[in-house]
Amino acid sequence: LLSGLTSFVAVVVFVLQGIVAWPPTLVVMAGAVIGGFLGGRLARVLPPELMRGIVITVGTVLTLIYARRYWLS
Repeated sequence: LLSGLTSFVAVVVFVLQGIVAWPPTLVVMAGAVIGGFLGGRLARVLPPELMRGIVITVGTVLTLIYARRYWLS
């Protein structure tokens, strides 16, 4: 609850200061909503071991991609 309240206050401050880049923000918000919805649906129908494997695989692949971009670009 405290973390949520702190985040909400930070959002309000940034919005009031006019430093929010709205187009990227809206894209990220849409992705979060869609991803949360689909992830929740998949978690109900897939076996936990498979879901865990998917999360670990996606996280590992993205980590490697971003590490490569950061250190080898």
